[in-house]
Amino acid sequence: MINALLSSLPLWVCVFWFLTLILNFKSNSLAKNYLILFFFIAIINYFTHFLYFNNQYNAYCFAESIWIFTSLSLFPIYYYYIRLLTKDSKARFAWIWFFIPSIIFSLFSFILYFSMDSSEKYIYTYNVLYGNNRNLLEYSFILKLQLIKINIFRIVLVTQVLIFIITGIKHISFYHSSIKEFYSETKNKELKSIKYLLIIFVFASITSSLSAIIGKSIFINNHVLFIFPSLVHSMFLYGVGFIGYKQYFSIIEFRKDILNADKKYYSKELTQKSLLKKIQTTIT
Repeated sequence: MINALLSSLPLWVCVFWFLTLILNFKSNSLAKNYLILFFFIAIINYFTHFLYFNNQYNAYCFAESIWIFTSLSLFPIYYYYIRLLTKDSKARFAWIWFFIPSIIFSLFSFILYFSMDSSEKYIYTYNVLYGNNRNLLEYSFILKLQLIKINIFRIVLVTQVLIFIITGIKHISFYHSSIKEFYSETKNKELKSIKYLLIIFVFASITSSLSAIIGKSIFINNHVLFIFPSLVHSMFLYGVGFIGYKQYFSIIEFRKDILNADKKYYSKELTQKSLLKKIQTTIT
């Protein structure tokens, strides 16, 4: 019962914000609608977590490949959400390459899953996924590939976190400096809350990485340990939804203000030239 509650908490947070944002789809900004994709992928991700922590052995053995795809997709999606707030006025299909690692790893994982016979699936599920026994010498070639996959997955995940956190903070910092140069009053225009969420996201990702390294099985029967990652992820996800829902100003509005300011300046300049010309005509 406690496992079900703790493991479903991040899932229900994602469902709440997904429904809240999708019900306002027509009135949402581009960035807000992009958050719908984030929470949709997060729902799938945390549903696979729910399967794992509620001992749905066969289901999770299959769903692990889906978990890999969603885990490697969430941070790129959130990073691009930051780009839509700070840099890009519209979504660009060219950024689909962000999902290449998640697609490759999930396909590779599915291939390995369907290549295993029933005994290998049993060993992989109970010895590796739930037992955390990762001695390469004891396993068949397919199982050795599974272990290699897990180790490479961790490296890619950590690399993603480092790259996107650095570039995300750079985008936000440049946006802030531009805002401060243009506006005398920057209230409700800055993205400090998003920057803080980035840090929390890193903390949540580190928590996930550590749990993957030491083995998620340690949390199944230890409710005290399980409370920590469950609350960290739930708080982060709620923060993403709440701040994203309240965010009304982005690069789109900023560029509109710059364009309007340029038009006013040009109009003022034309008016001054026209007045000067009339004065000169009157004098002559």
